[in-house]
Amino acid sequence: MDRRAGLWGMTQLKGMGLVKARRALAEAGDVHELLRRHAHRLPFPLADLDERWQGVEARTRACGGQVVSWDEPAYPHGLSQLVDAPPLLFFKGQTPAFNPPLIAVVGTRRCTDDAARWAYRFGAHLASHGATLVSGLAMGIDIAAMRGALDAGGSVVACLGHGLERIHPKGHRKWAEAMLERGALVTEYPVDTRVDRWHFAHRNRIVAGLASHTVLVQSPAHGGGMITARLALEYDRELTVCHPADERAVWDGNRHWKDQGAPAIEVPEAFEWRGMGPHQPGPARALPPPGLVSTWMALQGSGGCSVEALSEAVNEPSNRVRRQLLALELGGWVRRAPGSWFVPVESPST
Repeated sequence: MDRRAGLWGMTQLKGMGLVKARRALAEAGDVHELLRRHAHRLPFPLADLDERWQGVEARTRACGGQVVSWDEPAYPHGLSQLVDAPPLLFFKGQTPAFNPPLIAVVGTRRCTDDAARWAYRFGAHLASHGATLVSGLAMGIDIAAMRGALDAGGSVVACLGHGLERIHPKGHRKWAEAMLERGALVTEYPVDTRVDRWHFAHRNRIVAGLASHTVLVQSPAHGGGMITARLALEYDRELTVCHPADERAVWDGNRHWKDQGAPAIEVPEAFEWRGMGPHQPGPARALPPPGLVSTWMALQGSGGCSVEALSEAVNEPSNRVRRQLLALELGGWVRRAPGSWFVPVESPST
């Protein structure tokens, strides 16, 4: 029996979660003995295991994926420390992306525009100092932070709640593909696994486990970001929150962790971590002229912004920001929407 086949078989045992299976593995001595003892829990005959695993491997390779097991050097170190670590990871991309420092950035899908712009700047901040950003590829905070890191030429690891053959949501495919150059897409779910809602909550432990530090940008009292923050603390990792900007319920999660003693920061650039590297200039994406960059950056990651909100974000007079926006609009960097709302454009050529 191939060892990877045996580890995959371990994940197929009915009524035996990963923690229980790991204890049983320690008692059995090796995965072959474990499966022999619990063959009745498999949904297929034990004799069919190798053939079925070969099919899983073939489908993984067919969509450009690879497999790494928890006893191989390429398996992420932080994740290997979890009692419920997945025996196998399916991934696309670059294994060096699993090397520290890895920082998780999480939050609500239904975030405010201000929080989305904060997340974008935070992703760019991490990338400019050599950290790899980890998140879940969801709408809202996740994708805003990931876009910031990608635009700054950084590495991103996206944790999926499904197999490698799909991207959810579909509209994030272009960014998921851009991650493969320096980063990776990872999942514990083989290709063609039936997708359930609980998969997305379960994958939050992968986000928290990969990273040494989790940053909660914005969250109400309940949601995936709160789950990841709680898991990070349970795994003895560090947690930082974005300082609540107002009294709205969308900040209740941040207030909770702040009251529990988590450090809170007001600007992304204030965040530091152990082993923080020097600033690395030269983002991968072409930027507007230097005098317009700060205003353009303040727009990123969101659905748009008013002149007044931008003026406050960049601490510049509104008449100066208005002139900058005009220059950005003429250069194709932003577009004007109804109601004097300015929306970021991906590049002047698009």
